[in-house]
Amino acid sequence: MAWQSGGRHLSYAARVRQQERTGAKWASLWRSIILSSLDETLYMYCHSIRELNLQDLEMLFEDFRFRGKVEKAFFAGPLARFNIPDRGFQSLQKPVVKRLNIAAALEGIGEVLTQKTPLLEHFRGKVDPSALARWASRLPRLQILDLWNGDALTEADNVDQKLANFLNGLRPHSLQSFEILSASNIAVESFSALSKHRESLQELRLSTSKRDAILALPLMQQATVLKTLYLEDGEFFGFEWSESASFQGVADWFRQCSSLSDLTLNRFKTGPAILIHMLRNNDIRLRKLDVSGYDDMSGIEFHQALGDQISLQELKLGGDDGYGGLSQEVLDGLVDSLCRLTNLRVLELRSVADHFVNQHIMKLLANLGQLEEFYTNGQDIDDGIWPAVSKLHKLRSLTLNAYTLFTPDGIRGFISSLGPGNHGFSLYVLNADSSRGDFHAENVADLQELIKVKVNGRLDYILYRDEDSSDSDYP
Repeated sequence: MAWQSGGRHLSYAARVRQQERTGAKWASLWRSIILSSLDETLYMYCHSIRELNLQDLEMLFEDFRFRGKVEKAFFAGPLARFNIPDRGFQSLQKPVVKRLNIAAALEGIGEVLTQKTPLLEHFRGKVDPSALARWASRLPRLQILDLWNGDALTEADNVDQKLANFLNGLRPHSLQSFEILSASNIAVESFSALSKHRESLQELRLSTSKRDAILALPLMQQATVLKTLYLEDGEFFGFEWSESASFQGVADWFRQCSSLSDLTLNRFKTGPAILIHMLRNNDIRLRKLDVSGYDDMSGIEFHQALGDQISLQELKLGGDDGYGGLSQEVLDGLVDSLCRLTNLRVLELRSVADHFVNQHIMKLLANLGQLEEFYTNGQDIDDGIWPAVSKLHKLRSLTLNAYTLFTPDGIRGFISSLGPGNHGFSLYVLNADSSRGDFHAENVADLQELIKVKVNGRLDYILYRDEDSSDSDYP
């Protein structure tokens, strides 16, 4: 649940009152659930809970509209024990205003809730690992663990051991999903414990800022029933040569995950090298692949292998931050491989296609007739691409973050060619040539109206500027 703005036809004061009522209902719902865990309600609501989202409760506590009478009513009676003040907060107001220690309140509430939720299957929230370890034995049916924000796993002492204690306390081969999408200090012990769920774990999403965590990934080699895997390397280091045993262990793990359909490697410098053998495994049929943070060093062989994954429907490739795009040789090989992926619906090429020209785009589009979304960089792209784009009858979004030389007539002709399958089409031209005199605010507005009338679409036309440029939006 979240704060709602209410109907726009209401006055400001009425909207504020409506928001307050919505917030009070939100707080009341949580209060009832917590009271039931304290045996203070007629019905034991908590006994039927299968998903516990303490992140939602945290959002309630953090919203400024929770202050005042809503907060006072929430912590009245039996819930007063959770109204723990933040001792580190210094109020400058008179009378002194106390601030809630949200972390302590969440842990206290989680402590009582987990004692009365025997059917819990999905837990989401940010809590201290030592608390998780205490709760493990109470949650025999837990299948999904989502520690969305890993701050608690960074700031606490002995995090790796504490999280491992929690995972070891769960019934083996029961956890189906494990997720931490921010920096954390987990490493060998946590992965060893997580591997005890190798026969059940189908989804793993992990972002880490620690080298030790990346090097411990080979401990997951037997977790081969994964369907979704997301890994982010916060330190962005390559370990193909410096840590060859770990590199080979990760590559072997990937190659054995024959059920994998959705894979993301974010900021993995050695990601392409790890993936080469996996992509060539005929037993693996990926549906979605997202790889970012690589360069020419591992590009050629990776791109060749990429063409073997003809089941792909969504592909996103991103170069190293600040990298100026792939060389011409690597780029040509990439285009040849992409042309084999005829089932693609979504294709994003960010910081790898900076040197794309008309011919690259036209060749791609001639072979990828199922595309619905296309994002690319490039240089000196002009009206020559429109005939190829016009043949994509399912295309709904085209983003050209490229230096473009379009004319009003060229864009107008393309918009006129759009058909029913392109309903809702969005065209984003993000670095248009600012020196042209035939583009001005009026004809851009005309084109925006034309695409809206034709397919209920949208056109964004943004000029390219040097750092010292002071041009207006339209010449």
